[in-house]
Amino acid sequence: MVRKAQESRSNQRRKAFQGARGMHEGLSRRSGASALGIDENGNPMETRSLKGFKIVLDRWHVGMSFKHENKDLLENMSWREVERMLKEDNISRSPRRFETHVIPAVRALKHVRQGYDTELGQTDELLATLDQLNMALAAKKSKHTDKQLQDALKTLTATDSELTRKQVAVKYVVARGRITEAKGMLETALKMEGSARDLQVARACAILVSIRNRLGAWRDKQVSGIAEYNLQKECALRTERDRWLFAQFARFAVASKVAYSFWLEDPKKLNVLVEIKRMIRTNVPQVHILDFIAQNNPLFKVDGRRRRDAETHVARCQAGIQPKVGAGIDYLIGHYAWLYRYIRDGKIEKTKDKIRYLGVFVRANKPDYIHEELSKDPDPYLLPVLGPLGKAVAAFEAGDIPVAQKHFAACRDLIRPFAYPGVRR
Repeated sequence: MVRKAQESRSNQRRKAFQGARGMHEGLSRRSGASALGIDENGNPMETRSLKGFKIVLDRWHVGMSFKHENKDLLENMSWREVERMLKEDNISRSPRRFETHVIPAVRALKHVRQGYDTELGQTDELLATLDQLNMALAAKKSKHTDKQLQDALKTLTATDSELTRKQVAVKYVVARGRITEAKGMLETALKMEGSARDLQVARACAILVSIRNRLGAWRDKQVSGIAEYNLQKECALRTERDRWLFAQFARFAVASKVAYSFWLEDPKKLNVLVEIKRMIRTNVPQVHILDFIAQNNPLFKVDGRRRRDAETHVARCQAGIQPKVGAGIDYLIGHYAWLYRYIRDGKIEKTKDKIRYLGVFVRANKPDYIHEELSKDPDPYLLPVLGPLGKAVAAFEAGDIPVAQKHFAACRDLIRPFAYPGVRR
């Protein structure tokens, strides 16, 4: 019986995911934003443009939002009210802005997808426990002993404890509320005898079935829609990542000497950021920190780029507004200038966030950073690229430019079919 319930749940889940995929593919076509993305194995996948996902991309810089359930609000509501909201698909969610480099951005979306796979596996284990408990209680139509009921209560208490660590309302509010109700019935049954006890146990079993439906079918429906949407985002962004990588490898293959000269200057910029962090940590007077930031402005200016209104453009990007491609804005000095503002206004946490961001910005298009980030949980189809890329970085850092350029050219040629499928050299 338990296996039959698991098979039924597996079929329902498969239908939920197939339905979600069909729905999102249809939405992509009807929106006019349909595009071709690429999955982690290098296979093409129908998706939509980044604009369709409200993802802002400027070269390597990605800004996107994730929606999270408002746990502070939901956990203080009755489970019946939250259940009603879930039925009406009216659960409270709030967006959180996320900004990073395009390589870790793709990896983050992949980890979100893998997290849902892990969740479904954990849910199956939990549901198997509840199925076994329900079958054991339901199979015995009468004469339920005190020990059976006490063992059932222990199982439900352990399940409730596990659900307290979950982050979605259907688990930490609704399922726990129904478990509390089932436990109450079993505790009452312990005080009863004969047919009255058996009837009370039957009521508790009915609640166990309802818990299974909410943790199973309800959550599967939620996950299938969210996971498919995030998969499409992941595949769309992966294509843009590969095109950016192709552009970098192509640039390094012919202009490694220029990149090398910039790379030699990076430690100076990074040391400035480390010093600002130290000054904040040791409570150096604000006026001295501001003077230090101003003195090091020249280090963060990029020749040939517009500095006028750079801070405004940075603010617009952070607000989710796509920057004009090719505007030639000096974003580096724009971000660095915000450090001065944040220190002046006493916004220390924002200052620290900006320092972390600038640390990435300085290294963002350098060979060592690209190799370092691509090596973290790499997509399988990129594994052949990592070999020559490692050799290119080693030669680059040793100043052996001709050898570095040869290996960068190999990286360029290896990633071209994925960045621009169907386009011949």
